[in-house]
Order: sequence, then C-alpha cells, then structure tokens
Amino acid sequence: MSDASGAGHLLNYEMIAKDEIAVIVNAKNPLENITMEQLEAIYTGKTVKWEEVQ
Repeated sequence: MSDASGAGHLLNYEMIAKDEIAVIVNAKNPLENITMEQLEAIYTGKTVKWEEVQ
C-alpha cells in the first residue's frame, strides 16, 4: 500500500466486517483485567512477556 500512495495514487478502503476475539490465559496467570491497548500491543508483538502488561 505504501508503494501505491508513494506513487501518487489515492487509496480508499471500506470496512466490510468486524471480528470478535476471546482472550484465554492460563488459570495461574495473575492478570485480572486487560485493556484493548494492551491486547493490541500483545497481538502486534510490541509486548512479548506477560510481565510487561501492567
């Protein structure tokens, strides 16, 4: 996509669906709550250890 926009092409997008996820962790994991931002960091690889989730 960056190649097209870099070449001066205008890109349009339209959301066609939404998906839901369920987060399941080991019962021994002490984390009781998690935010969408924390989940995003986990799923994008910015957070790789549970200890990093405050």
